[in-house]
Amino acid sequence: MSLIVNPFAARRLWTPDEIECDMWFDAADEDSITESGGAVSQWDDKSGKANHLTQGTEADKPTSGTRTLNGLNVIDFDGANDELDISSPIDMIGKEIWIVARIDSMPLNRPVFMGGGGNNQTASLDGAKMRIWQSANPYSADSKLVTLATGTDYILGFLAHNNVKKFSKDGSLTTTTDSYVSGSLTPTLVASGQYDDLDGYIAEIIVCPQRGRAAQQIIEGYLAWKWGLEASLPGGHPYEDEPPLAAPTCEFGIVDMSGTNPHTGEPWRQGDKYRIAFAGSGAYYATSTDIADYNDEIQDLADVSDLGLGRKVWKCIGSTSTVDAKDNVDANPASDDDGPVYNTAGELIASSLSALWGTLPSSNRIDFDEDGNARPKDTPIWTTWGCVWTGTGTDGTKDSKPLGNSSGTDVTLGLMAAEAQFWLKRSSNNASTNLGILYGMSEVLEARGG
Repeated sequence: MSLIVNPFAARRLWTPDEIECDMWFDAADEDSITESGGAVSQWDDKSGKANHLTQGTEADKPTSGTRTLNGLNVIDFDGANDELDISSPIDMIGKEIWIVARIDSMPLNRPVFMGGGGNNQTASLDGAKMRIWQSANPYSADSKLVTLATGTDYILGFLAHNNVKKFSKDGSLTTTTDSYVSGSLTPTLVASGQYDDLDGYIAEIIVCPQRGRAAQQIIEGYLAWKWGLEASLPGGHPYEDEPPLAAPTCEFGIVDMSGTNPHTGEPWRQGDKYRIAFAGSGAYYATSTDIADYNDEIQDLADVSDLGLGRKVWKCIGSTSTVDAKDNVDANPASDDDGPVYNTAGELIASSLSALWGTLPSSNRIDFDEDGNARPKDTPIWTTWGCVWTGTGTDGTKDSKPLGNSSGTDVTLGLMAAEAQFWLKRSSNNASTNLGILYGMSEVLEARGG
């Protein structure tokens, strides 16, 4: 007997809980449906905005519990008078409406998924083609694109962007030339509007602010795999072979990974590399010529950190006469895993190692300590800037006055609050009589699966 292992079982899958939604209706969650004998009086909004769908007229109530898609419950509409009222209608300009649905019949080829009075066809078909429209058209034209058929389950995106409208069908995007002019687009009903009511079912509706293509594809992938429609996604779609996973997490809970990795320009993924740096709370003379002494001081701080940093290896961002800082912390762009660097407040310091050992273009600084607190700049010298012993040039290599300078008493220092390359090298001073701060950096870290 062979053992079949689900490769996604130990990894949390992405859901719309990961993003801001304006509305989210999920028929698979039967606890979100209020019904009596299958007749639906309320479909709860799972976005947290309490924008529920309701129906008080018995003859107009759609049905739950009679049909399924991929083994999951759907809401069935009869095409005659079934509809749901949107309790708090919102303007859909600048929004995206994502729907998983099937059309059973369309005698006039004009069924409506979201619409209302006043010739409102916010998310609808006309001539069996996808349409975003109302009589006071907020766009420059009324393009009707992307043909649908009856008896087919679809993942649909009606994208009422504030530049041009777009349509998505089963993961394929079509962009119109209809540009936004002015006005609003505010549906009041689900499954009804001008022309035909919907004869078919709706499995899920997500309404969210307009998103970039990579973020749209996450929604497409989520809906496809949840509702058993992954085979409908086009070749080359990022989720044709596996579902999107929940946003990775930072091991210490410091870095927000719900958005874009600044190094790759793509959403964070499990295994993406990054580092964290801090300005240690201790104060030191910089007379030792052995880099291990400085590394030990940094690791000692990490080991008692309120953030639990001691689970990893931490070293000093510093150079002696025998080792360069970028090699000591295993952050050499030429040989080590690249990725962004953050401080312990979760602020981006540099999007890459090359940027770190350069002009440090970020406006943020390594000025938080191992506990995530703002590090006071209370050093005897450079008292308003915070003297940090580095012994390092701006490129991350040893300077002429390294830590434990055997040729004199002065050691190169950086300034914790300084701009650009001065964070690493600004001046030098007597390291045997003046106390200074040390920078620490983690070993390379990996984003953990959601």
